[in-house]
Amino acid sequence: LIGDASSTHSLPTMSGKHTDLPTIDPSTMSSLFDSSSNFTIIDCRYPYEYQGGHIQGAINTYTEQRIQTFMESRLHSTKNDILIFHSEFSLHRGPNLMRFLRSMDRKQNSHRYPELNFPEIYLLDGGYKAFYQ
Repeated sequence: LIGDASSTHSLPTMSGKHTDLPTIDPSTMSSLFDSSSNFTIIDCRYPYEYQGGHIQGAINTYTEQRIQTFMESRLHSTKNDILIFHSEFSLHRGPNLMRFLRSMDRKQNSHRYPELNFPEIYLLDGGYKAFYQ
């Protein structure tokens, strides 16, 4: 189930290195570009990595402060995008910032548990490197 337990994942998940995080493979990510799904790609790499090349439409959000700013900017949005996190290999930065967002979302919505502002989030398996291989 997605984070607020309201429905199942809309994307097929796989088991990855981070068993606590719903993970998608690069081909699932590619298929999103041909679908009508609303999704946002969170590129957790450093700015110089992002500027060297990034997935089309990705936003560069590489610190906890930037995650908080992102969350605040979407707080009153009526559309619940699917969020997809990644870093270079999705080993540390992407998973850690994904966990941070989930933790902050839980805190902000503790008064109406289990509701969330961002119920459907995923990690891109293998990160940016795997996506472009």
